[in-house]
Amino acid sequence: GKELFIFSLLQMNTAQRDFSPVVVTSEKAYIRQYTAEFELYYRISRTVLLNGYYGYERTLGNYLTDIDEVSRRPRNQYGEGVGAGVDIDLGKNARLYVRHRWYYFRDESFSLDRFRGRELTVELKAFF
Repeated sequence: GKELFIFSLLQMNTAQRDFSPVVVTSEKAYIRQYTAEFELYYRISRTVLLNGYYGYERTLGNYLTDIDEVSRRPRNQYGEGVGAGVDIDLGKNARLYVRHRWYYFRDESFSLDRFRGRELTVELKAFF
């Protein structure tokens, strides 16, 4: 008797010298980026939704792009994030959105390109 919504967004992007009607997944692409995001919404009452989030990103460069001076390798990045939150219906024309996400990023070729963090967002939206 509870509502559950699941959303998924998958993307593949590339940049290469020549036009291609399909995504180039080989070293011929200067940059290749693959992302996946999944969101889950679970209604626990008429006015409250719980939500969850997972995201993953992968970016690869070829040897015609940035090369690390130490490793002598091109871009090789990973990013990942998880989160949770709540949506609260405050009335006919207002909602409160609270989200908390934890994320990390690293580049296997560039040893100094690493970070992790978290973010908290609170939004009050009024429609009129």
